[in-house]
Amino acid sequence: MEVRPAKQGDWPALIEIHKGHSFPFPDFKNMLDVLVVEHNGKVIAWGYTKKYVEIVFVPKKDSLKVTKVKALKLLSDKSTELTRARGIDMVHSYVKDEDFVKLLVERFNYGVCTGTPLFLDLDNG
Repeated sequence: MEVRPAKQGDWPALIEIHKGHSFPFPDFKNMLDVLVVEHNGKVIAWGYTKKYVEIVFVPKKDSLKVTKVKALKLLSDKSTELTRARGIDMVHSYVKDEDFVKLLVERFNYGVCTGTPLFLDLDNG
């Protein structure tokens, strides 16, 4: 088995391997690498590395909720404007406060992720 960068001729195999998976086939925007695993001349797996952006909001702890929401709106609008201008099509946020989760979903159009969020710390791994 070997891993290598995907080639144009691999696309039919990527599409076929993707069939039956519950997540959508990617549009390959913001991809850094698309790799395939080949065994005996056949592609048996593939994956990709995508640019990933996280927006972090740090309000003053003792601020009134209305102040936090206004600050969040301003920061969110500017952050998404700047991020979109860089060609990034999606941002993520990890939120522990359920009230903020509700606010982000209902008023800021955030979607809820499925699956278990995981990370690999490349600096300390």
